[in-house]
Amino acid sequence: MNWIYRIRSEGICGVFRPDRRIMKKAVILLLFMSAISALNAQEIVQWGFPGTVPVMKDYDGDGVLDFAVYYDQTGTWYILGSTDGFIQVSWGFPGTIPVPADYDGDGKADTAVYCDQTGTWYVYGSTVGFNKYNWGFPNAIPIPDDYDNDGTTDLGVYYPDNGTWYLTTCIPAPTPPVSRKWTVLFYCDGDNNLEQDFLDKFIKIAKVGSDDNINILVQLDRIPGGATNYGDWVICERFYVTQGMEPTQDNAVSDWGDGTGGREVDMSDPDTLKNFINWNNKLSG
Repeated sequence: MNWIYRIRSEGICGVFRPDRRIMKKAVILLLFMSAISALNAQEIVQWGFPGTVPVMKDYDGDGVLDFAVYYDQTGTWYILGSTDGFIQVSWGFPGTIPVPADYDGDGKADTAVYCDQTGTWYVYGSTVGFNKYNWGFPNAIPIPDDYDNDGTTDLGVYYPDNGTWYLTTCIPAPTPPVSRKWTVLFYCDGDNNLEQDFLDKFIKIAKVGSDDNINILVQLDRIPGGATNYGDWVICERFYVTQGMEPTQDNAVSDWGDGTGGREVDMSDPDTLKNFINWNNKLSG
């Protein structure tokens, strides 16, 4: 795939020749960047391959657009940063739409995809790590932007059937725990026939929830093919339990301190328990 752009006194205009459609419609990508003084120069940059779509953004925060493509068959991003150089990021899965933008307000574009079958956004923030948001519905077109001019990208979808925009300018995030007098840890290995029992126990714990004196933290692992309630997720998640909370992935802690949230773990491994305890110690200070 070729990027072809012409530098003019008023900026850069360019097109990308993709082999597939973007957001279900053929798109000619127009790029503009001011303060370019060279005249009538033309350059062809080789970056991409058949099946990729362009996702040019400023991924390294230096104020310059970076050449980048997304391959949705593997959920892989190929980014040529003007400062950081080449990076390859695995973030996405077949059928998702790339929606890169600065979701955490740090001046760097984040890799993100939108699943239009479920209306779910999967965002990997360069500062805050993974978050998942439900904002949309089938056949809606994702159009993220900073709609309230606060320096952070907001979620937005457009539904062409009725010409309606649906915007949220307040992206929710799980409340992080802070230092309290007491901390209670629940280590729940539900990757077996105890799964539903632990889910029920979680609801009982959440009737009390954390307060000004106590933090309640839960690590809960689930099993494929078992209970289907609360989103039927099947990995291990951590929760800072607040009153009335349900054990859904939307309520789970998005960053375990290493830039990633929920994952597969071996709950029978003593190191897994040790990691959970150490994570609490860092949070509680």
